[in-house]
Amino acid sequence: MRTRDRLVAAMADALLRRGYSGASVQEILTWSKVPKGSLYHHFPGGKEQLAAEAVMHLGAVQLDRMVQFLQGDLGKGLASWLSWLCDQLEGDGFRRVPALSRLVGETEPGSLFALQLAAYFEDWEQRLLDHLVQPTRLEVSLLVGLVEGTLALTAVHRNRKAMDALVARLPQLVASGFSEPVRGRRSPPPVHPAAARAPAPEILARPASAEPVEPPASGPTQTNAPAAAVRTPSGTSAAVTPLPPEEEFPWRR
Repeated sequence: MRTRDRLVAAMADALLRRGYSGASVQEILTWSKVPKGSLYHHFPGGKEQLAAEAVMHLGAVQLDRMVQFLQGDLGKGLASWLSWLCDQLEGDGFRRVPALSRLVGETEPGSLFALQLAAYFEDWEQRLLDHLVQPTRLEVSLLVGLVEGTLALTAVHRNRKAMDALVARLPQLVASGFSEPVRGRRSPPPVHPAAARAPAPEILARPASAEPVEPPASGPTQTNAPAAAVRTPSGTSAAVTPLPPEEEFPWRR
């Protein structure tokens, strides 16, 4: 593996395990067995540029695999991709968390690292849009958020019950909200010009503030919540009955 690729692989692993702040340059140099001068030769911007390149690499690995799973049935393909992600997470003892949204709080607005993270999520949404008929950006964003949140829950609880629950329901969820996949609308992902794309190395295997919510007025407890009317993408109304807690969060039982 080339020197540049070893550095990117080391940073990608550190981001998944420790986050941006916890990824020390010395640890990356030690693991990749690269002298410090070589790091700044390949990445003049130092740690931030290397981290941006690592996010680009992680995006290529994860999203390219997602597209492979989406060649058939969309719902089943997404479910298989999530199972694959969870296998990677579980196989490493829930230490390397592939939910990159958790890195957002460690970025400075407008920085190279922040821009590359934004590009990763835009690329993810665009790839989903390429496989759906007439979806809205909001629908795709909600799907991305659902996946990211479930990955985080899986890591926090250190078991795959949350992911297994999502995988079981995802085909039905997608079928009720999206149409059959289509081909041929692939758009290039937005990439910050300072982060030049390099051949993706394999990852080395190693062990806004909100207003306070007022409490509800005192009174008898409602045990059966009424059905709520919501507007579907087609413009029709549909009734949605809230699930009881034990049905919403089966992995907590």
